[in-house]
Amino acid sequence: MLSDWELLIGRARLMAMALIGLWVFELFLGYIVYKVSPEFFTSRNQVGPPNSFWTVPPSILLLVLFGIRKIPWQVKVGLTIVYVFTITITIAAGEVSSAWWTDGRRIDGLPWVSMWILLVPIVIAIPWGRHRGGEIGRALFLSAIPPFILYLGTKWFDIPDAPLIAYLDFTVPSIIAAALAVILARMMYRLRKQAREAQRLGSYVLEEQIGSGGM
Repeated sequence: MLSDWELLIGRARLMAMALIGLWVFELFLGYIVYKVSPEFFTSRNQVGPPNSFWTVPPSILLLVLFGIRKIPWQVKVGLTIVYVFTITITIAAGEVSSAWWTDGRRIDGLPWVSMWILLVPIVIAIPWGRHRGGEIGRALFLSAIPPFILYLGTKWFDIPDAPLIAYLDFTVPSIIAAALAVILARMMYRLRKQAREAQRLGSYVLEEQIGSGGM
C-alpha cells in the first residue's frame, strides 16, 4: 500500500489534470452556448462559475515539477500545499471579479471557493496523526483567503465597494467548509489507518488465545 505522502502527491497530480480538463470543457461549453445564445454572455442576472483559465498555469507547472524525478518527495509535498493555496486565491479572485453584490444581488448557494475548500481534504488531504496542527492551520488559512481577496479587490482594483452582507456571503460558508474539511480529513485518516492495519493482519484475526507455553 502506498504511503500517505505518496497518495497526497498522486492525488494532487490528478487534481491538476482535472482542473485543466475543466478549463477545456468550459471552453467547449462556452463555444456551444455562444452559438446558441450570444446574449447570455452579456447578461448579469446570474452569477456563474469563475473563469477557470487562471487555474491552468499553476496546474501545468505542478505537473511539470512532479515529472522531474530528481525533486525529492518532501519538496513535492510542499509544492502541493502551495498549489492548494494558489488555486484557492484564483477561484476567490474569479468570484470577486464578478461583483455579485451590485444591484443588491447575493450568491445563490455556496460560493465556488467554499466548495473547493471542502473538496481539498477529500482529494489531496494532508495526512493527520502528527500533523493535526498543520491540517487545522491550513483550514483556518484557507477560510481567511476569500474575505481577504474581496477586501483587496475592492481597495486595489476597479471593483465596487462590497457591503457587509457580501463579506458574510463570502466568509461564513468558507468557515463552515473549512471546519467540515478538518472533520473529513480526520475521518479519512482513520479509514486509511484501519485499511493499512487490516492489510498488515491479512485475512486472519485472532479472536481468542487457545493456550501458551509448552511441555
